[in-house]
Order: sequence, then C-alpha cells, then structure tokens
Amino acid sequence: MLRAVSGTYSSHPTALLSLAARVPGFDLTAYRGIDETRCGVRVPAMRRSKYLLATELAATYLSATRVPLEQHHWRLVEAGVPPAEYLRWRDRVLEALQVPLTARAVRRALLARGADVPHGLPKLLATMTYDGSLLRTGGRSTLGDQVEYVATAAWLGAELPDVDRTEAVRTVVELYLRSHGPVRPADIAWWTASSQRQARQVLRDLGAVDVGGEYFATADHADALLDANVPDALDDPLRRPVVLPPWDGYVMGYAPDGRQRICTPEAQQQLFDSAGNSLGAVLGVDGLMATWTLHRRDAGAVATLRPLDRCTSYDAAVERLEAFGAVLGCEVTVVTKTDAVPRLGRNGRPTARS
Repeated sequence: MLRAVSGTYSSHPTALLSLAARVPGFDLTAYRGIDETRCGVRVPAMRRSKYLLATELAATYLSATRVPLEQHHWRLVEAGVPPAEYLRWRDRVLEALQVPLTARAVRRALLARGADVPHGLPKLLATMTYDGSLLRTGGRSTLGDQVEYVATAAWLGAELPDVDRTEAVRTVVELYLRSHGPVRPADIAWWTASSQRQARQVLRDLGAVDVGGEYFATADHADALLDANVPDALDDPLRRPVVLPPWDGYVMGYAPDGRQRICTPEAQQQLFDSAGNSLGAVLGVDGLMATWTLHRRDAGAVATLRPLDRCTSYDAAVERLEAFGAVLGCEVTVVTKTDAVPRLGRNGRPTARS
C-alpha cells in the first residue's frame, strides 16, 4: 500500500487522510497496523520533512534526500551538544530508546540512568532522525502530532542499509512519476537537493515524456495526459471530487508555478495561507474546486469547507469529509463557508470568523 502511493507526509492528520483518499476502506485500524506490523516507518525525506514510507523504501528515500551531517550542526549547538561529541550522545540516547518514548519520557529515562541530559534534547532527537539511527512512531493522537521516538535497530531489528544516492534518486523519481506524476525537473531538484541537470538526466534514464510546460510523465501515462478527451471518458466514480488533506504530496511543488497543474495562479492564494501553509484541497477534473481546514472540537473535529466561485456542487466533498471520521476515530462535522477567499489572521491562518 505505502509503496503504491510512494509514501505520504507523516504528520497527523495528513498521513491518515492521504492514505484514506487513495485506499478504499482504509480506516484507523489499518493505520495502526502499519506500526504494529512494522510495514511502514517515518523518516526524513523531501525538504527534510518526515514521511511515512514502506519500510523497504525508507533507506532509499533517506539516501536520495539526505544532506551532510554538518548541515545539522546548528541543531546540535542549540541542543547544547558539541558536534564533535555527537556520536557519544547519540549512543547514550539509543540505549534508552529500545521502545517508543516521547521526548519527555526520554529525558526521564536518561536521568534514571544517571546520564546527563542536554537542555535542547528535542533538537538532538531530531538530528538523530536525519542520520537514520532514530525513527518516529505514530503516537496516540490522530488530529495532531504527539511524537514518539525509537531506536531504528530496536524497532526493525537492524539499522537502515546504505543505498547509492544516484540509484536512490532514480527510484524515488520513478515511484513519484507512477503515483503522483507528472513532475518537473525543478521539483525533483528541489526535493532531492540535486541540480536540474541531474534531474533531467534521471527523467531521460527513466524514459519520461514531456507532456508540456516542463512536466514529465511515464510513457504509459503520457498518452492519457495528452488526450484532450480524457475528462469526458472518465467513469462517474472518477469524476467525483477527490478530497486531499493539507500537505498532501499531490498538491505540493516548487512554488509558485509548480502548482499550476492543479490550480490557476489566482487560486493559489486559496490553497496556501500567507505563511505558506497548505490547506486541504478538493480537486475535480477542472482542478481546484474548494479548500478546507480541520480543527478539534470537544471529542470530535470540525471540517470547514470553502468552495471556490466556480464550484456549483460540493455534496460529494461533504460526504467524503464526514467519512474521514472512520480514519480519525472521531465524528467529523462539516461546516460550509461560501467565502471565496478565507480571511487570514496575523499568524497567517484563517480566522475563526472567516
């Protein structure tokens, strides 16, 4: 499942809802099963964000997107750990993380062992995820992140293997093309810290086809993308809107022009707030139809749907948002706002009255 969708952003609720948008019948039990069976893990990947990936692909994505440890020295300095002593501190923390623990629990475990605890422990833990020695697990909350950490070797029975970077980038691009394509060389370069020349070479090696506007697709997908009659040929189920959560991999691209495949430049202000944070998206055959946000309320959640001016029917989107409750483990109430553009507060997020 995770391999088929090329992984997903690991933060909650994005991880759960991105999978629910693509896997029929996916629910909270299936999501919890990812950790229970160890079939998926969370590692840093594109732009150093954490992604939920098939376990057999974790080392590949890590190798394709990894930057030298020296670029994380600032984290160690802020953590109170001299970079030259990183390995000693890392080994000490790994000994305490044989089971998943929150940062606070890690602190207590270290103190119980009589070990020193750096004042910026979360920064140290974050650095350890970037070298692959530490993993994140799903945590308990589905509506927000309650991050827990565990030693990779303890969780998987072995460290993540080394993978040749060139081969890793090729594999990542191939998987993305098949699950999320088309893609531009600029996007590949941005995600993998490669040059555009290197990105173009990877696309040539994979036999990708330029379908216009610097977008490349697999050869079998290119024929469909270039067929102007595709929207009319779609079966009814495929013509229904697709509801994707904030930060879903399909809507992300090197801004601003990297998102023109799903929305016009004028609509981008509705898909991202003024701080650059992604909102949920409702996509139809004509592109972006609506945006939405999700907030906790009591024991459940409220989804606020904001249709665009050209969106004349959104009943199917409301139905899909309500169905997300089965994945989140709580009731989701949908409130529809007809504002074309959300009002943004000083923090760049939609205000409560918008």
